[in-house]
Amino acid sequence: MIAFLLFSACNPEDATIKNAHWFSWLAANSSKVFIDDTMPYVDGSEDQPKGAPDVKIYECSGRGWDVELNDWEDGYIGPREGESGDQYIGGACSPEDTACDEAALQAQCEGINNATYHTFMQTDGFYLLNQEVSAWRSEAFINGEGHMQLTVHHDLPGEEDFRFSFVIDPDFMPTICTSTVEGEPAIQYVDGADWVNQWSVNEEDGYTIYYLNAGAYQLNPSDQDDFWFLTTDWAAGFGHAKFSNEEFASAPAAYGNYDNGNDDFMFIDDRNAPDYDLYLEQTTALADLSLNTWEPEMTVANGASIDETPAFYHKIEDNSWRPFDSSNAGLDGWAELHTSWVRIKDPSQIKEGGKVEGDFQIYYIGTESNSRVLVSGEFKINELKYDQYSYPFFEDVKRAEEQGEEFCAGVSLGE
Repeated sequence: MIAFLLFSACNPEDATIKNAHWFSWLAANSSKVFIDDTMPYVDGSEDQPKGAPDVKIYECSGRGWDVELNDWEDGYIGPREGESGDQYIGGACSPEDTACDEAALQAQCEGINNATYHTFMQTDGFYLLNQEVSAWRSEAFINGEGHMQLTVHHDLPGEEDFRFSFVIDPDFMPTICTSTVEGEPAIQYVDGADWVNQWSVNEEDGYTIYYLNAGAYQLNPSDQDDFWFLTTDWAAGFGHAKFSNEEFASAPAAYGNYDNGNDDFMFIDDRNAPDYDLYLEQTTALADLSLNTWEPEMTVANGASIDETPAFYHKIEDNSWRPFDSSNAGLDGWAELHTSWVRIKDPSQIKEGGKVEGDFQIYYIGTESNSRVLVSGEFKINELKYDQYSYPFFEDVKRAEEQGEEFCAGVSLGE
């Protein structure tokens, strides 16, 4: 009995995870899983143990047979002579392999080669692993900053672990300190409204959505070398994952297809006299492009589907509610493309002892590799706890020590 209690304490189950699935695209020549050889059975071999994830091998990078070396080019992971099977997508043929149909192999890469947004699979060979999430451990709590954090662990072959986590700020509400007509300090919403409410008002029926937008940036349309990063106060959430020994961070909001031509999503030419009809037309066109072209790049060409059902989506925010000003900086006049978010179901209570229910889609990018991870599903926390090992929020402590006063003289929103 004592041993059972000790084991339970070391393996908390703070949340129930259901209808959840994960995909990982491991880059053959930059993933630490391969560099350090930490995880067996990742190559799709036939001796996969029971419970191992499904594996497909994509070779659409252009690597193939090197005639001068009379061998495969370094980094090639496609089918070789005598190898075949549904686990291989794309590849090349060696000169001696008369049974190999190179045209057919290249045809499998057509969707990947024609991608214009999700283009990462053009640069390397990839092992695509996917599986239902089976959580053996989950930790949910409120941290020292008052943010809700959930971490989920899933077993991988070779006694390796896949853990993914997200953190959201339940009180996310960008504000500025200004003054009243009488000169008294006052707090107002940035852009005049509650961001989370504006995000959630149209398409999130019964849910409140928090975008994992930490790390988002824009490019100055007038100077492509000038980056505008979102401030900390404008970050509603963040995600981190570790697949075996490989680290990932959640993909933030995108304000342009910067990896393919530096095309930004800033749709107002004359900000002193904005053309609202053209703005609506362009944001609608972006939503159509996302739905009909960019999402299929992931779900069809890159394999993010379950039994041919798409398992990846974008969300577009047009920011049409934000009042325009004369500066390109800020978010007014821009559209946002999101791939990572958490939704909280009403009437959840994000507080100590509260019950919280919701769902998520999080798209992670390797911090030191070209690998990707996608996870989506639902969660339910029956009793949210406060992290007993948390520390004070040092920004507030530092402000009090250096300035001797609270933000905006301690006034509250609306006072």
